[in-house]
This record gives sequence, structure tokens and C-alpha cells, in this order.
Amino acid sequence: MWKRRKTVLAVAVALAAAIVVASASVLTRKPAGEAHAQRVEFNRDIRPIFNGNCIACHGGVKQAGDVSFSYRDQVLGKGKSGRPTVVPGSPRASELMARVTSNDPEMRMPLHRAPLKPEQIALLRQWIQEGAVWENYWAFVPPRPQALPAVRRAAWVRQPLDRFILARLEKEKLSPAPEADKAALLRRVSLDLTGMPPTPDELAAFLADSSANAYEKQVDRLLASKRYGERWAAMWLDLARYGDTKGYEKDRSRPGVWIYRDWVIDALNMNMRYDDFVIKQLAGDLLPNATVDDRIATAFHRQTAANDEGGTDDEEYRLAAVMDRAATTWSVLNGVSFNCVQCHSHPYDPIRNGEYYKFLAIFNTSRDTDIAFSKSLEDDWPLLHLPADKAKRAEWDRMQREGDKIREDIAASSRALVERSAWKMLPIQKAAASETLALESTLAELAEQPASKSRDQQMAQQRLRLAFARKEKLAAGFNIRAGMAESTGTVPIGSVFDFEAAVPMSALTALRFEVPPANAAKARHSPERGFLVDKIQVWAVAPGGAPRKVDLRFMAPDSAENLEGNIARLLRSTGRGTPKGDVMKRLADNSGFMANSRLFYTRWVVAVPSEAQTLTPGTVLKIRFNQTESINAAPAHVARIRIFASNDARWTELARDPETAQKVAKLEQLDHAIKDVPSLPLPVMEEQASHERRQTLAFERGSFLNQVGPALMPDTPALFPGMAPGTPRNRLTTARWFFDPKQPLTARVAVNRYWEQLFGTGIVESLEDFGSAGEMPSHPEMLDWLALHFQNDLHWNMKALVRELVTSATYRQSAKITPSLRDKDPRNRLLAHGPAQRLSAEMVRDQALLASGLLNPKMGGPPVMPLQPDGVWNVEANNPERWTNSKGADRYRRAMYTFIKRTAIYPSFTTFDAADRQLSVPRRLPTNTPLQALVTLNDPVYQQAAEALAARMVHEAPRGPDLLQSQLNYGGRWVLSRDLTPVEIAALRKLHGVAGMTAVASALLNLDAALTR
Repeated sequence: MWKRRKTVLAVAVALAAAIVVASASVLTRKPAGEAHAQRVEFNRDIRPIFNGNCIACHGGVKQAGDVSFSYRDQVLGKGKSGRPTVVPGSPRASELMARVTSNDPEMRMPLHRAPLKPEQIALLRQWIQEGAVWENYWAFVPPRPQALPAVRRAAWVRQPLDRFILARLEKEKLSPAPEADKAALLRRVSLDLTGMPPTPDELAAFLADSSANAYEKQVDRLLASKRYGERWAAMWLDLARYGDTKGYEKDRSRPGVWIYRDWVIDALNMNMRYDDFVIKQLAGDLLPNATVDDRIATAFHRQTAANDEGGTDDEEYRLAAVMDRAATTWSVLNGVSFNCVQCHSHPYDPIRNGEYYKFLAIFNTSRDTDIAFSKSLEDDWPLLHLPADKAKRAEWDRMQREGDKIREDIAASSRALVERSAWKMLPIQKAAASETLALESTLAELAEQPASKSRDQQMAQQRLRLAFARKEKLAAGFNIRAGMAESTGTVPIGSVFDFEAAVPMSALTALRFEVPPANAAKARHSPERGFLVDKIQVWAVAPGGAPRKVDLRFMAPDSAENLEGNIARLLRSTGRGTPKGDVMKRLADNSGFMANSRLFYTRWVVAVPSEAQTLTPGTVLKIRFNQTESINAAPAHVARIRIFASNDARWTELARDPETAQKVAKLEQLDHAIKDVPSLPLPVMEEQASHERRQTLAFERGSFLNQVGPALMPDTPALFPGMAPGTPRNRLTTARWFFDPKQPLTARVAVNRYWEQLFGTGIVESLEDFGSAGEMPSHPEMLDWLALHFQNDLHWNMKALVRELVTSATYRQSAKITPSLRDKDPRNRLLAHGPAQRLSAEMVRDQALLASGLLNPKMGGPPVMPLQPDGVWNVEANNPERWTNSKGADRYRRAMYTFIKRTAIYPSFTTFDAADRQLSVPRRLPTNTPLQALVTLNDPVYQQAAEALAARMVHEAPRGPDLLQSQLNYGGRWVLSRDLTPVEIAALRKLHGVAGMTAVASALLNLDAALTR
């Protein structure tokens, strides 16, 4: 489905570009040889020539002959010929003119294609003669204040925007259509604002209201309806690529992600300002005093797909998510095809390849990973655990925040003491790996667990592995260089590593175990595979003596995430019972360290003995690392290890510090409290700490495997206004930057999206591309006026904008069209009549449920699984989850609440062109196919709706002299928001006589009028 949609979008964009070029040619074409009395304008006259004939070989992707027509400096520069491409004021000295007028087929441009038309050559010559004035494309110039046009029929105007529409109609010698009848108007605005038609009672009340502002009162009622948020959330969730699953091969569920969907609905209903609405979603976690709702909002950018398939490269898919976030941000807010710049400079717009990676750096410092560890950290980490009950969320968020602060405090104390302490390297003398020891340890742990079928199966599997390991010699080992041990060979998942190191010190208070990357500079941007050590043990062996176990009291972590993993192991060891014993000791016994899930920089942990160790000369330390967990079903062993020792007494003080012990005890208590109460995991955005931030380099030809050049400072493209000096280059600054008053596109794109939703086609039709390959605006002055009005007068008030649009005379026109008008303006770009749009996939379903009386009005909560054909999910590999049809009233929830599985979208939604939510979708492209009729005639949901509607018509219709006509009209009011016409009644009478009322109800639900708003 996505491939088909991408093809449609690609064709649409290509057609749009062709139309722009063609229309510009029509506007500027003059008979050959005729002088151009008008001064040439670059955007109107020259850019279409370049885009249509030159950019393919001389643009952002390819610069044949070192010539590009995307940037002014390159147009005025020299190509391989050595001659300047364009010399302002001198066509004769410009290589461009020599090439487009050459008679040599190997010299003439466009090469091996049809030559430029004489009028195009004349335009180029005149442009150069007039100074080759270069202009930024209109979309990249901030909106300009526009005077309201004078019109002859001023009485028709209801909103200022009407003047722009009417002025254009009068210029085209057209007149606006009459106002739609009240029933049609209420149906249109009800569906547009709430996604559902009016009830017969609402329709009757409106028809009976003869006041001058009767329509405005209905608009205000609909804007205040809670259904408003559900309807407009569908549009935003397409942009957010919202889904209830992770995507890719397994496409497993994300059970708590619906909390974000409900946040969107609530934000729209409370009429949150558009700038706040966006900023919270891009960077709510970075806001000062961020609330739980602010953090929920950041799930916008955690809707990216995550690959659960074993053995995949976590860094590859993490970067795919980061790139998606960057591209989605630009597409949603600025209508710029930013993903085109990943591999090369933009083909059409002046955005350079390097600028893409500077912007990517802003999003490349989030803490999420594509796959987390199997036990240490949760999958889809970082997560916000929230109760389904909203009333309890603030307390749960408080507990999580308190835990986050404690973890960071402990990690910060550890890092500070590491920096202040003196360390001496302990050269490793021996190193070995053993799979059998790891398996024996795992079996011992399983034996201590309560008996169960699952435990017994795991033990049987481990015994088989142990028997095999004892027969086969482990091929893994270590090379020791300069006192550091480096692993060799193939290390199985689950191994024990033993190291021996001499201690040339008489006193020991701390051991620091370090795992450095092989190339520290490269790892900051191209990391190595991560590792995981889940337990560390130490023995001291004096000369001639037996090994003496060193009692470890504290494992000082290098990061909050390492402490989080250690606490997770501690909780697993104690289960749900009451913890017993010294919490510091219990934590040390369950502590290790890790790199999640890649090694970007040296990771370490400091093992602190309970007491300072006095060592005799010649003492050797034996250290054992247990590694029984995997990363993404792959080995997670340490690739190299070095050991340092300190005799700083402050380490012993830290391990014995009562305040530290209290913090650890509080962490255990908080984590128990959070886990003991049912909650839902919501993936959210979280920034890396300053000391661990990744570097971002440019990717050669878009491949993350080939990163080149220096580390890039986060920044935005030079084409747009710069960020305020002195501000941090992070997501919050960037989110606010998009709402800088000098921004050319944010407000334009927003008002254009609302216009498209209400009128069927945007002022700029290509919502996904405001660049020079997209469509020109049908009413550019009106677009600028609306953008500045939304930004400066309405202060980003979304409901106020919608109210002005739907109360305009333009919107209130009848949708009826004359043959002459259809010939002149077949797509209604001039707005000489009202909009007539096919209902969206959600509206088709919701209307049927409302009309039939089956609709369950419940709002929010977990997604539901209404009836769908059997076997739709059975093709999903390696995923035991299956579609389970909801029971009772949940079968009839609004379409908004249907479970969205990315690889298997609800079939009837797909048929009616719903987005597949794999990627952000700026607009849906409606189709008309026979499959749609098959759905509404045969799908179980619509069969049940027809049966229920038929019963309603029979039992609820008012009694009258012609009972059947009364019943038919009653059905018409529910489905069509009006009484039926005589022709419709006659046809339905015949159908009723042949097939009964259920067939009549089904026919009503399938009328073209029923599927149109």
C-alpha cells in the first residue's frame, strides 16, 4: 500500500512541477521576436525554465560541468569551460546564452533534448541584460502584509478572506454561487468540525432558528463539542505517523502509545495555541518545569518505527528514526521535502547537503535506542510509565522524576570523584572466557525460582547448552596488549570472563573497570557494538595464599542509565517480597555496567570494597565478569577491558555514606511502587546528558557507514532566519525557532492545511512541498494575509482560524456547479462554488454508526478491535499477537479509536484512503474504486449498521398518513441530513417492496450524497 501511495505522491509532485513550468510558460509566452515590454521576474519567468530544463543535470543532485542553477553564487561562477555561466548585464559574455543558442548538438543545452523555445531564450537574454537579478522562491520569503482588495459586490463579503476570493472571481468574470441551503450547510460544517453529521434534532433546531446568526451559533456549538478534537486529531495523527505498533517485520504493539493520541484530542479540544501545541510535541521535556502532559506530548517523535528483529543493527535503525524526525519536522511545519537533502543538496531548493546534517545534529542527541536490552532496560526505552487513570498520572510522574533525579545525583557524584581521585593502571596478566561457568550460574539462578512450566523449559534448554559447551572447546579468548585485554574469536551469548592483574599498591579503596572504544574519536559518531556485564566479583590472592573474596559494597556508576539497569537487576533478585539486608550490599551484588546499546565513549564502573583493602606485596587480583544477557539477540561481551586502582579514602566514605544509602533505598522503594501498580509504557523523548552527547558528521551519499568531515555544530539552513545568538542549539530552541516572526513558512503551511481540510484542495495544492517543485498558490495574496492574520492577530488560535474559514461566504456557497463553470474551473480552484468532498475513511464509518444508533460515544482509552475479515494478521511473522474482535459496545467506538497496526491497517480504512502511518502523510489522496462500494455493502460493520438503521426507521419514525414515506424520510435525515427527494423516495419504495427495509437502509448508506460532505 505504501509503495502505491509513494508512487501516487511521486507522480503528483512530478505533475505539479510540470504544471508549474507549463503555466509559467503560458503566462510569459510571447510571439518569437516580440520585445518583452515587462521587466523579467526571476521567480515568474526564469526559475520555471531552469527547473523544467536544467536542474536535472545542473542542480543540487548533479552539477554537470561544475554548473548548478540552484544557487546564485554558482550561476554567477565559472564552469569547466572556464567561462562564467552568467555575466549580469552581458548576454554575449554569458556561457549560458552561448549554450542555449548553439547549433552544435554536442554543445547546445539542454543536451540531447529538445531546444528551448524562442520565447524562453528571449526571456533568459532579457533577464541577463537587466542584471540577472536573483530572487528567493516566494515560499522562502516571509509573508508580506496585504491590503484587502476592493470588490464590486461588497455585500457578499462575510470575512476579510472573502475579498480575495471575490476579487479573483470578478477578474475572471465569474460570480460566486448562492449560499447553500441550511440543511446542506449544517451537514457540511458538522462533518468538517466534528467528523459526524447532525442528528435530526440538531437539524430541526437549526431549520427552526430564523435569527440572523443562526449559522454562527451552530458553528460555536460544534467548536465547543468534544467531538471536535476527535475529528481534527485524525488529521494531526496522519502527520505524527501515529500507530499502536512499532512497524517493521514483527510490528509488535506499543500498549501505552494511545496516551499520546488522547493528549492530542484533549489539546485540540482545549484550543491550545498552535505554537504551544507544536513546541510541546517537539521539546516538551526540555520546557522549564515540564509537566507530565508536556512529556506525554513528546511521544510525537517517538512514533518512529522500531525494529524488533533479532540481529539487526541498532545504530542503523536508531539513525533511521532520527532522520525521520528531522524530515517529519520540516514536512509538518514548513512543507519542505527535507529528506531530499540526505544524500545530496536539494534538487530544486537552495538547501545544501551539509546543512541537512547540521540540523540532524539537533535530533541526534536523544537517549532512545532502536532496541534496548532484554532485562537491564526496557524495550523502547526511555519510557514514561503512566496509569490509565489520568487522575493518578501526576503522582506517577512525580515518582519517576524523583527517581530520575536520584539516579543522576548518584551518577554525578561518582563522575566527580573519579575526576578528583588518583588512579594507577593495573596491567592485566591473564584473561579467559568460559561459557560453561555462565551456564552453570544461570542454572543456579533458575533453580532458586518458584517451579513453573516456563522455568522448567528454560532449565532444560540451559542443560542442553551446558552439555554441548562442556564437549566443545570455546574458541573465544583474549589478547593482552599494554596491560589491556582485547577479546578474540566468537564469544557465545552468555559467558564468564576471568582476569588476573598484579597490584603494586599496599592499600586499595576502589577499582575502576573501563571499556574503551578501539577508536575513541570515531566512536563518538560511529559507535561500536555495546556490551553488558551483569555481575562483577573480585578476589585477592596473596603470594602462596588462597583466593580471598573481596566484599564489594558499592558499584559507582558512570551514568544514570547504568544505575537504572543495576536497580532493575536488584528488583528482579528480590521479587515482590519485602527487601531484606543492607540495600547497598544487595545493589552491589547485582550490579555491573553496560553501553546501551552502542559504545560511543569509554564506559566504566567503580567497584568499592566495604573496607579499604590492605595488600601484601605480590598480591594478585582475580576479577570475574558475568555476562548472561544479550543485546538484540546478539552477544554483548566486552571487547576490551583495562583496570585502574585507587587508594583514595573518599571512595570508602562514599560507600559508607548514609545519605547515599538512603538514596539507593528510596530508588528501590520508588521502583517497587511504580512497578507494583498497573501502568502503561509510553515512549517519550529524553535528551542525553551533556557529557555523553553524540557527535554528528555528514554521511557520504547518505550512508551512515561512511561518515566524513569534522563534527558539525547543530544549526538550521542558511536559507531561513538564523537562531537567536547565545541560545542552546537543542530541540526546544529549534521548536521555538519555527515560530520566529521572520519565519516564511510555518504560518503559511498551517493555514494552508486547514484550508485543504475544509475546501478539499489547499491554496498550495502540494501540502507536502512548498518548494519550487511544488504547486504555486492559487491565491498568493490571500495566503500571506491569512498567515499573518493567524500569527499576529489570532495569536495561533486554531479554533478562531477555523471559525473564520467556516463562517466565510466562500465556505457557505452552494456546491452545485453549472456546466460552463465546470469547463472553466473543473477543480474549483477559483472557489466559485462551495466545496464538495468525499467523506474520509473515519467519517464513513462514524456516520454509519451514528445513523444506526450503534455508536458508542465513549472518548479516549485503549484502542479497540472492531470486526474485520479473518486472517488479516495471520501473515505477520514472528509475532504471536492476533486481532481479537472487541466485545459489546467497544465494537462500535469511533474510528479514531481503532487499533492501528502499521503492517496491516484496518481493511476498510485502507480502501477509503486512510494513511498507513508508516511515515508522516501531509495529505490523503482520495480515490474512487469499486472496492469502496464492496466495503459499504458487505463489510460486517456496515451490514450491522444497515440492520440497526432499518429497525430505527421502522420503530422511531413519526407516524403519518404515508408511514413508509415517513420511515424513508427519517432514514434520510439520519444519513443525508435532509428529507428525500421524490425521485429518491420512488426508487426506495420499489427497493423496499422487493428486498425490505434493511436493503433500503443499506442503499441509503451507499448513496453518493451519503458519502459526500
